[in-house]
Amino acid sequence: MRFLFQKVLTQAGNREVTIRTLDFGGDKFFEDGKSQKEKNPFLGYRSIRVFLREKNLFKQQLRAILRASTYGKARILFPMISSFEEIRQVRELFEITKLELRKEGIPFDETIPFGIMIEIPSVAIIVDQLVKEVDFLSIGTNDLIQYTLAVDRDNDQVSSLYQPLNPAVLRLIQKVIKVAKQTNKPVTLCGEMAGSPEYIPLLVGMGLSDLSMNPCALPEARKIIRSIEYNRWNLIANRVLNKVSVDEISRIILGELRRIRG
Repeated sequence: MRFLFQKVLTQAGNREVTIRTLDFGGDKFFEDGKSQKEKNPFLGYRSIRVFLREKNLFKQQLRAILRASTYGKARILFPMISSFEEIRQVRELFEITKLELRKEGIPFDETIPFGIMIEIPSVAIIVDQLVKEVDFLSIGTNDLIQYTLAVDRDNDQVSSLYQPLNPAVLRLIQKVIKVAKQTNKPVTLCGEMAGSPEYIPLLVGMGLSDLSMNPCALPEARKIIRSIEYNRWNLIANRVLNKVSVDEISRIILGELRRIRG
């Protein structure tokens, strides 16, 4: 594992690399015959919940990332955080792992940034109090949308209710962006929203400057971002954030996009 991280960091050169700890569970399982089927896997035993119990496995990941961190500019990201207590538990294991490496005389980046994913509403709501515990934030829109709206994004029967432009979702995203800016903490947004031409102008207008997306979406995203009038989209963002209807928000956004495209 360490050598994979080392290879990525070496090839990245001076570019920053965010390494997320294993997001096991939900729709991601090992084919080892040990994964148990759950009725509601996205609400169950997954991601950081697994590794706060399987501490030795978790520390193996942390050791690998820390040891590789001397080969480039790395930062470490923890997914599926749902509470202040989980941040503290993760931080404790992180510091214990660093202490063990020091005792063993193994070098690592002592200042490697520590970040969390904002993908559960409970954390987004109190992000103003949690932000002091971390160095950066990453908004995971795929899970944030489905958890906020109680909609399984893979369930065809309710897929029409999976609405990225739902005002509750947009207000949570805006809250995280606002807190990050107030505290000078970097914030990134990832998920399908980040690479969608329909949403990129709005997200930029809301104040986002870092979007994480599939590489195949990059050419179109660059084209869109270069054409954006920030001040105009900032006004549009403020306007839609005061709306309560998804349909009305969609009409405003689509109308503006049609105007741009001519």
